[in-house]
Amino acid sequence: MVDKSDFDKLKNKFDINEIFNSVKSIINPVTGTPDVDPDDDLGLKIAQASVLLKEMSAAQATHVKNLNKVNEMLNMIFQDIESLRKEVHADRKNKGATTKPVDAVKKTAQESAVEAASDKDDVSTEQEQKQNKEK
Repeated sequence: MVDKSDFDKLKNKFDINEIFNSVKSIINPVTGTPDVDPDDDLGLKIAQASVLLKEMSAAQATHVKNLNKVNEMLNMIFQDIESLRKEVHADRKNKGATTKPVDAVKKTAQESAVEAASDKDDVSTEQEQKQNKEK
């Protein structure tokens, strides 16, 4: 069995009421960080944990505030995109355009390729003319 004197030594080493009050202050942070005896290692660790929890809570509040700002910005951007889409759709409807924007891009790319090929032909023709003059 446990000797009562051992229990008394343990009780003197750890002040259970102080530990309970420290834990209670963490659960109920309104009371603040407890004053801890510098020789009480466990009490110091609990006080440090309490301070860290308060700091993390403040940081979390800041993060939540910033996340809400980012969300508002994204919503505004989405609204701007939607209004631009409506304008483009209305312009296409008014012009009677039947081609899709993707088709227009493809057509422009094809036209660019044709122009590049004709420019290449012009350059090669000029080079041939220079070679004929040299001969």
